[in-house]
Amino acid sequence: EQWVSRRNFTNPNVTISSALKEMNISAIALNFYLEHNTSVENYRKWLPFLRIEEAKRIMLEHPEYSFETVANACGYSGQATFSRAFKTLMGISPKDWASSCAKQKEA
Repeated sequence: EQWVSRRNFTNPNVTISSALKEMNISAIALNFYLEHNTSVENYRKWLPFLRIEEAKRIMLEHPEYSFETVANACGYSGQATFSRAFKTLMGISPKDWASSCAKQKEA
């Protein structure tokens, strides 16, 4: 939880090894924790989930930011990588998601 609160997941160079070392926990323990306490069952799914949740928060708070800026702030190497990850997880592009949120605010 401290690792998440420090937003270490936004580091584009984070790896499972570096995260486990920073958290001082084994992969088995982390995966057990995730499986029993979150909506994702392992680190490989958890990291994209954290990054996309952060991206959604940023897009809601700063609709003026470009998708490239959001991508970089969340640990993605670029807009294309971010857009693919977002669509994979959310089933919708970041642009369409942001547009639907803007329409909901207007309603």
